[in-house]
Amino acid sequence: MILNFDKLFAKIKLGSKSDIGWTKLEMGEDAKYCEEFKLTYHHPVPGVTVLRGQYYIDTSVPAQVLFPRPEWLCLPSYKDCQEHFEMELDQLIGPGDAMVSMTKARPAEKNYPGEDLAQIRALMAVLADSHEKEEDAEAEQDQYCTYKARVAVRWDLPEIGSAVHIVAPLDPDTLQPVSELGVHKAVLSVFQQHPTEANKIRVSKALVVSGTIPPWAGSHFRKILMVDRERLSRIASLPFMHNLRTEGKDFYLVMSLKCCVRGPPLLPCGETEAEEGREDSRVCLEGQAIKYWERLQDENFSLCSYVKKFLASTGMTVNVFTNFDGRELVSYQAFVQRSQWETIRPEFEKAWRIHGAAYRRLNGGSAAPKLVEGGVARWKPCEEDAERFNDGCPLSQMQNNGVTIRNTFIEVVDASDGPVKKGIQRTLSF
Repeated sequence: MILNFDKLFAKIKLGSKSDIGWTKLEMGEDAKYCEEFKLTYHHPVPGVTVLRGQYYIDTSVPAQVLFPRPEWLCLPSYKDCQEHFEMELDQLIGPGDAMVSMTKARPAEKNYPGEDLAQIRALMAVLADSHEKEEDAEAEQDQYCTYKARVAVRWDLPEIGSAVHIVAPLDPDTLQPVSELGVHKAVLSVFQQHPTEANKIRVSKALVVSGTIPPWAGSHFRKILMVDRERLSRIASLPFMHNLRTEGKDFYLVMSLKCCVRGPPLLPCGETEAEEGREDSRVCLEGQAIKYWERLQDENFSLCSYVKKFLASTGMTVNVFTNFDGRELVSYQAFVQRSQWETIRPEFEKAWRIHGAAYRRLNGGSAAPKLVEGGVARWKPCEEDAERFNDGCPLSQMQNNGVTIRNTFIEVVDASDGPVKKGIQRTLSF
């Protein structure tokens, strides 16, 4: 079954209403020893069972970073972190959303960090095929010790201070996220701070299993959660976990476009395109490294789309995004990956100065668009966000954006950034 991540995040529900339609799993003789576990299941469609479990762990690490954003794991300072999550970054799809390779085979040593995950997969194999012998399940587990997965993490969902993450195996042929691949199951996890105890986090897990799981399978599901709880407790005790959230905030940089008072910005173009175009939409700068420019023809302007086109036309590469944790930036802002941006900044600044000269030549006057680094991320209004966020959230800045319509384009006036200077202006970063 192919998974739609956006729909899965939208369906996250907690509280009493989330228990409607779920049946409590039986834990048999273990019931009196596992009061801290809450186990339920239901059958959404014939032949499919969704298992859900809940437990608590004691830690001072914030709930949001118990499972880091996958792209943070490639930070040089956290290279050792990868072995605890058994993943290596393949492709960054968006902030907190990536394709990864699970490449660590299970070693014989019991103290290896990945041993817990190997044990969980073996237990899942038995849970899904309880009629098979355990050694057969272990053989199947070894067969799938290397595979690709899609990992997505969102903060402040379903409430401020919490986080949701989904790990799903990828079909080897289509690379689409699926609910299961052999012993590997798609797992949805919710991390929430305890409402009254600061150093306690509630962990809720849900996974899809083929077949009809009987109620008495709760005892086996509890074993899976016990191993998972032990693994998370070990990860939370690692030194780097306490710094991960702070350093991860600097992974991205907010870019804002300002002062487009004489129309949209320009893009480099070829000589043939310049000759065929209208004189009022194209310009030629003799003696410049980038000679021909044309006016951007896009009624629905997006800085993210524009920067991608600008970089592509000048031979530079940077990851550029407009969505973050399921929220969309206003059209004149975009996120870039900081490390990549710092690498190409000198080359970009040269091209951007030529752009300013071309803009003034084409439109007249002394003003040209400014690309400002840093500042506050501003989001498009959304009813769901209004319920989810408040002024206490550092990413929630829903006040007046200072947008003025002039000459069919936007001009941004942001007093918090101070006087606008020519060229690229650097301020505080996100």
